[in-house]
Amino acid sequence: MVQMLQSTFDLQEKEDEFLGLVECIEKEKKGKTRERRKSGARSWWGGGGKGGEDATEMNSVVMQLSRKLEELLIDNEDLREQVKRAGGGGRSPAK
Repeated sequence: MVQMLQSTFDLQEKEDEFLGLVECIEKEKKGKTRERRKSGARSWWGGGGKGGEDATEMNSVVMQLSRKLEELLIDNEDLREQVKRAGGGGRSPAK
């Protein structure tokens, strides 16, 4: 029972972390859009401004976030399987 509760807590923690990352990405996109509008840049991926530096940095951030997202999704799947095996096979209530 304690394991099931801990797994549920861990799952919720990972979901919260995932949602926080999604929010962070959205804020970053909005900030970049504002910067692009102010500078008159034609493309988010280096259509103006500092040239390729921004595109390289942005690609790096996207790759890091993609790896983190994949890691969180795998952890989430593992935790769901643990909860199922521990006897909590039912679905969680809607949020």
